[in-house]
Parts: sequence; structure tokens; C-alpha cells
Amino acid sequence: MDEGGWMTEFKRTAEFEKIIADYTRAKHCIVVNNGTISLTLRAIAGGIQTGDEIIVPNYTMIATQNSISLIGISPVFVDVEKETI
Repeated sequence: MDEGGWMTEFKRTAEFEKIIADYTRAKHCIVVNNGTISLTLRAIAGGIQTGDEIIVPNYTMIATQNSISLIGISPVFVDVEKETI
């Protein structure tokens, strides 16, 4: 934190993103502050659009549902236990 400002605005963030992109052989890498935002960005990058539905497990963290509901996508909850499907 020797550059001032918020952590996401540091030059080191860009350097970290490049290191991760190189390591994973990804074209791009964007670090975000939480899992909800990362899941939302993944849905958008995957071409999911407002009004679409995504199947999600019924036993999950709230970020799974919130990340898609925030952009107008409907979660469809499914049972994931083999014994009760």
C-alpha cells in the first residue's frame, strides 16, 4: 500500500492480473473484491442475458443466486443429492 489510494487502484493490481493471466494462459484477468461480483462478471462474459435462466444448486451460498439476480437472470434451483433427485 505504498502508492496511496485504494488497493484496486494500485499499479500492483495490474501487475498481479498480468501474472495470473500469464500463469493461467488467459487472454485477460480482472481481480474483483468478492465472489458475487466474479460470478456476475462470469455470467455476463458467458453471454447470459436478462430474462435467461441458470440452473443453480439448492444448497449453496447466497452469492450464487444474488450474482445472477442482480442482472435480471432467474435462478432455477435443483436438488443436487443423488439420493433425492
